[in-house]
Amino acid sequence: MTNMIQPQIPRLTKTNYDNWSIQMKTLLGSQDCWDIIEDGYTEPKNAAAEAALANEDKKFELYKLLESPPTLPTSGIRVWFEFNVVEKMANMIQPQIPRLTKTNYGNWSIQMNVLLGSQDCWDIIEDCYTEPEKAAAEITLANEDKKEKLATATHEEIVVVIVEDTEKDSEPEDFNSPPFASCTLSLYIQIETMELLSSWCSDGSLPESYVMPLEIRPGDLIVPLEKSIPVIDLQHNDRNNTIQQILKAGEEFGFFQIINHGVSEDLMDETMNVAEEFHAMPGVDKERECSKDPNGSCKLYTSSHVYPREDIHLWRDAVMHPCRPLDQHIQFWPENPTRYREVVGAYSVELWKLSCRILELICEGLGLNINYFSSNDLSQVPKILINHYPPCPEPSLTLGLFKHRDPTIITILLQGHINGLQVLKDGRWIGIEPLPHAFVVNIGFLLQVISNGKLNGAEHRVVTNSRDARTTVSFFVYPCDDSLIGPAKALVNASNPAIYKAFKFSDFINVSILNHDDGAFKELIYEPTP
Repeated sequence: MTNMIQPQIPRLTKTNYDNWSIQMKTLLGSQDCWDIIEDGYTEPKNAAAEAALANEDKKFELYKLLESPPTLPTSGIRVWFEFNVVEKMANMIQPQIPRLTKTNYGNWSIQMNVLLGSQDCWDIIEDCYTEPEKAAAEITLANEDKKEKLATATHEEIVVVIVEDTEKDSEPEDFNSPPFASCTLSLYIQIETMELLSSWCSDGSLPESYVMPLEIRPGDLIVPLEKSIPVIDLQHNDRNNTIQQILKAGEEFGFFQIINHGVSEDLMDETMNVAEEFHAMPGVDKERECSKDPNGSCKLYTSSHVYPREDIHLWRDAVMHPCRPLDQHIQFWPENPTRYREVVGAYSVELWKLSCRILELICEGLGLNINYFSSNDLSQVPKILINHYPPCPEPSLTLGLFKHRDPTIITILLQGHINGLQVLKDGRWIGIEPLPHAFVVNIGFLLQVISNGKLNGAEHRVVTNSRDARTTVSFFVYPCDDSLIGPAKALVNASNPAIYKAFKFSDFINVSILNHDDGAFKELIYEPTP
């Protein structure tokens, strides 16, 4: 496998092993795994070793049976990986391989054909993946002309076998207790696809994997719906008064609601209707509707983007897609339910106008040029996220969303008539009362940075309930990936020094979401305190 991954990884020989192993550590992200292999390589002893390897809280078992002094790759090593290692491989080999998701599998498999040099293998896998029927196939690997069986597979469990030498036992039937074998190198990859929450949540029980730790459970405490969160009329005649209301709300709560905002009530209702209709469709239909872009720009998922790496799951399904420029993205959106593209397309245009209007008011209040965000590519990548929270059998034990700050400039939320959004204020949770045809606006953490802490990207969460499904439509205002985020120069001086460093948005997303690391996050974001 290593020798096929060109040009990223050089051909493996004994003389270049040290350099090769370093690169493989980087590629697979599993230092311990390759340390163990290196031990077997550098200490040619007859031994059988078993190790539990942790990678993003998943366990991978490495079984080693050395029958003669080993010389990689003829050392009798068999490795079993789970899905998130395959995903990690795919996501680390950039830009050659896009993020692996169920919806972009077809394009991903084509690129893996090139990467792994095994067209037949990935053709068969694609067949099994797209047609969820039990199948068995024979794989011929061109580089060695060796044959292996692709064991009974479904779209939920696919096994890939790569073999370089063939003295081996029969295929393992149970991947939890795989047999030893004397083959040169066998790599088994088990791919587990995510099952949408809405496809099984009505069975009346809450799985253990959804039970939150005691310290973050919402519990049975009744959280009041807070009427003190400002409601701001955007048609108010006094523009300066409107600006001051927004700034005060942004400082004190980080949230406010807006009315008379210029978006038609009919369009808001139609958008909520198609959002609810989408999440009411069968899972297989939703997957098909979100698989039109081979690069996976339209993402359908359950809990979060990193579901395979989670210990605890969130009680939600979600679909997210970019929406500007509209003509570049709308062809990859769902076509069903009927009028989804028409309605959500019109909605995204109106929300883009509204977001620009709100940001201009904020700029004016902060003393910045009203085009500060657009001229610095800080607001040019809006995305729509449609969350769905089914009725939950034990709402006191789980959450729809963890406590978090939005990684945005601002977020504009259409929350419907079911409450569930809660904001942390002065150490206590308060609920935001749903108002008919109002939008909830919250300050994103990036705007907190740009304002040098003047505005508050408040922490918030979503709770569930046992009676009603709740669907919301969020309009996220993001910067471009390579945009530089930092305190606006006009807001920093000797008496008001910068609290935050300048950083690239892509780096921020990496340490805050993709590879969450509190230490790396603080080092990237905050100026050191004197």
